[in-house]
Amino acid sequence: IKSHGLIPLPNNKLIDIINDIFKNNDIEPLEYKTESGFKIGKILTVDEHPESTHLHILKVDVGNEILDIVCGAANVKENAIVVVATIGTTMFDGTVIKPGKLLGEVSNGMCCSERELNLTDDQTKRGLLLLDESYPVGSDFFNISTN
Repeated sequence: IKSHGLIPLPNNKLIDIINDIFKNNDIEPLEYKTESGFKIGKILTVDEHPESTHLHILKVDVGNEILDIVCGAANVKENAIVVVATIGTTMFDGTVIKPGKLLGEVSNGMCCSERELNLTDDQTKRGLLLLDESYPVGSDFFNISTN
């Protein structure tokens, strides 16, 4: 059996306790993580996808690199501050973000909505979670303080 941690746990002592339980039940242990993989990003460019009427090709600055991301959100715009699930991040539904291609275009992450971040269960909410400039690009969304 393989387990999927959804967000980083608060401390290694708690992970040790959980891993002892997992080991006794033949479940793969959790990894020690200091970051969730959900980074604050700034959309630098938005281009129309040549093979789609609703997809966009983005360049997104996540602090230590600029990612190419294909996104279908209607509210995507240049200079928007968003939350990006980077490669290797486990989403709240258990999906792991992997590099891929959408209609031939490279996508190395995912810009997230409130629902994808597990911040709401309102099925009518659509589009990306748009943040203000107080969120520092490159920071971990779930381990941030905005003063």
